[in-house]
Amino acid sequence: SVSNPTNAPVSMEDASDEGHRIKGISDRVLAMLKAKDKQAVKEYLLTTSIDDLKVVTLYQETTLSTAEQKKLDKDFNACVSGAEFAKLLRQRPELRSLVQDAIKRDMQRRVASMRRKRGAADGSP
Repeated sequence: SVSNPTNAPVSMEDASDEGHRIKGISDRVLAMLKAKDKQAVKEYLLTTSIDDLKVVTLYQETTLSTAEQKKLDKDFNACVSGAEFAKLLRQRPELRSLVQDAIKRDMQRRVASMRRKRGAADGSP
């Protein structure tokens, strides 16, 4: 998904450039987390546009395997504790929408997974 806050027409070339830009941001975030660079992660959360934070999060959710996502979550939690994240939320309240969206998507995935499991147990598709 290409972030397009102005709703102006987006050419395929622009979309491709945007995709490369988002992948580049994602790769930098993954490198920060792998290096456990706490300060860089905090700066990323405090200075990156909310639109970019959301698009990068969606990109990672759609491109990383379940195991890679679990490692990303573990590395993130090692860099930013719950108390530190609460402090970041107070510094930048607009991060709440990012958290709310992530929680909503996680709940949707869990419900879909439960439905698939129940459907398989019932013998229905």
